[in-house]
Amino acid sequence: MNPSQHLLVLISMILGLGIREVLLGARNTLASKELMNDRYAYTTYILLAAMLFITLVQFWWFLFVVVQAGSWHTNFFSFLFTLARPILLFLAISSAFPPAEENGSSAYYLKNRLLVWLPLLLFEAINLLELTIYYGLSAVGAQIFHAIFIACALALAFAKSIRIHFWMLTFLLIAMIAFILIFSLSLT
Repeated sequence: MNPSQHLLVLISMILGLGIREVLLGARNTLASKELMNDRYAYTTYILLAAMLFITLVQFWWFLFVVVQAGSWHTNFFSFLFTLARPILLFLAISSAFPPAEENGSSAYYLKNRLLVWLPLLLFEAINLLELTIYYGLSAVGAQIFHAIFIACALALAFAKSIRIHFWMLTFLLIAMIAFILIFSLSLT
């Protein structure tokens, strides 16, 4: 096992725990009779689960590509910088979905929106900072995406309407899919 593979083990475990939380949250949402009566809340939770799942998998894929390209910076502080992102994702995910024993509702999500969106905002800010440090202006398209995500996360952290969350999550999910099609596929 080389040093990069060793460091990826801890990151992969945190990402795996995040995926577990997203899948359990999606399952509980699909089974919630209370949420089914509120079309916007139900769909918002499904969109949120899809966005969080894609974010986790896309980040894992990004790390795989970085390690394969040999551009992995393996000093301790760089590792902490990288480790912070899956931790932030996990914190956001663990706040997004109600525990299984509680019935899901838009009130739960809206009450925890700061705990969901501020870690996601920090996650994207770190992504933007790293991208700017290592690639400068040569990655301006990706930088624009990260800036848009940061602006949306900030708005969602403070928006109190489930309909605003529904429409902004729809936009973010479409933007993420476009980002992956444009940038992530070109990395392979």
